[in-house]
Amino acid sequence: MTYHNRSMQMAGFFSAFGEDCPKSASYLAMVARADELERTWNPTGFYTVDDMASVFDATAALGRQATDVGIAFYAGNSSPRSKREVRTAADGFWAVAKLSSDYLEAWRTARAAKKPIAAPGFKRWVIDYLRAAAALLRSIESAVCFDGVVVNGIVDIAKLTIAVADAAKRIGKAAISIAGGVVDAVEKTGDIVAFLLKWTPYLALGVGGYLAYNKFVRK
Repeated sequence: MTYHNRSMQMAGFFSAFGEDCPKSASYLAMVARADELERTWNPTGFYTVDDMASVFDATAALGRQATDVGIAFYAGNSSPRSKREVRTAADGFWAVAKLSSDYLEAWRTARAAKKPIAAPGFKRWVIDYLRAAAALLRSIESAVCFDGVVVNGIVDIAKLTIAVADAAKRIGKAAISIAGGVVDAVEKTGDIVAFLLKWTPYLALGVGGYLAYNKFVRK
């Protein structure tokens, strides 16, 4: 099962946990934005160093806010059940966030080499990150509803999630020259296979070594 499928199941699970509590406007906006990005963002699969940097800046800000809100939540007087549910959501969020290491490594290499990055799974990762953040927010707001506690900063998670979507939608559209070579992101999604099949005939003409399939590891 891919981390995408797990994140979708997680979102459904936490909706059930809070089914007696109304979904906030912030949560609904996060879900709608992730859905919209999945439908309308059609990146080429190639990114400049600046492209990825803009998304990393946004995801880092979201990660910091999620951490701060999580600490505040656990410092409160929520029930053991609510804390378990939020912990599970937080674990799911950070499991997706950890996968950014695939792209950070490629980004560092590309920055040093002054080359673009081939990352067909980057869109999938960004959207999964948004959905995991929404599931985390929903678990916290459900706990607030059940236990009557106050947790500050929840709305800011939604704002920063939308900022990630905004940053993502601006990138990956422009034509990028690959004649001088690219840096491959070693991804944990199956997207790289279809991507290679699409681009191999063209890349073989001018990018030596790109057909070394063993560089693309599916874990």
